[in-house]
Amino acid sequence: MLLHQTESDLLEQLSVVSLRVRDGSIVEAQLASVAKMGRGYRVKFVGFDDRTAAEGLRGAILSMPREQLPPLGESESYLIDLVGVKVLGPSQDELGIVVDVRCYPSVDSIIIERADGSTVEQPLVGDWVKILGEKPSTILLLSLEGLL
Repeated sequence: MLLHQTESDLLEQLSVVSLRVRDGSIVEAQLASVAKMGRGYRVKFVGFDDRTAAEGLRGAILSMPREQLPPLGESESYLIDLVGVKVLGPSQDELGIVVDVRCYPSVDSIIIERADGSTVEQPLVGDWVKILGEKPSTILLLSLEGLL
């Protein structure tokens, strides 16, 4: 299992997680063991005792209740909190709404749906993006170069 935030040890502190499997269904799974391994973890779930059962979880997305997440520091937000946030351009004109967040090995990006239904992707890079509000309420793009 690979982590978005590789320095996190949160998985080691959990006993139960939710898994969204390939068909879109959610499976509650109890962790039997968790061991750090390279950039991720080797995880064993109770009841998934052979290779065939484990293969059914390939590509699953792991999640947990929000109350199990560590508290945020000042001016921090979880990426999921950006979905639904209004996006403004450098001149304060509304560009659209964040409809998704994508995590790549080198950068996280937001997907912005514009009024005409089209979407654009904007990397979350400090020189280009400013997140406003304690609980993110607005994202200000400092430049539109290469975006629109």
